[in-house]
Amino acid sequence: MFAIQNPTNDLEFTDIEVETIAANFNTRHILKHHQATQSNLSQQTNANNLKNASWLHFSCHGYFNLDSPLKSGLQLGDTLVSPIPKDTESSRLLKISDDTAIDLEKCLTLDNIFDLSLSNCRLVSISACESGFTDYTNTSDEYIGLPSGFIRAGAASIVSSLW
Repeated sequence: MFAIQNPTNDLEFTDIEVETIAANFNTRHILKHHQATQSNLSQQTNANNLKNASWLHFSCHGYFNLDSPLKSGLQLGDTLVSPIPKDTESSRLLKISDDTAIDLEKCLTLDNIFDLSLSNCRLVSISACESGFTDYTNTSDEYIGLPSGFIRAGAASIVSSLW
């Protein structure tokens, strides 16, 4: 099992959720709170643990970007930017209030997920808002969202949430 646990440290029951699930696995690797960053996820040991896990569990904030689905993702630690710098490229930021944004380069975006190789993964569970959304305005038979990204990466099954 590989898990991301409450990277923003503001989700009330996330710690209990991940610890309860992890207790069922002999081998588990959990990036908790401030450790669950894009830079830590990219470190070789963590990248290997992610790639080789049979079950992935993400318990964090999620978002779906209707304007650019490839920028949809899971919020990791150290992603909030406040105040928003005027010189930062606007496509890099997802504005969440007048003076606060999420730095998409520090998130696990759908674009990043497409690059993963998860052939050992039997289940991805995503306990995050909007993680099951797809572009409902598009009548295409291709559904672009986090679940399809994990399936493309090789995961056999996905459980995600809409709200």
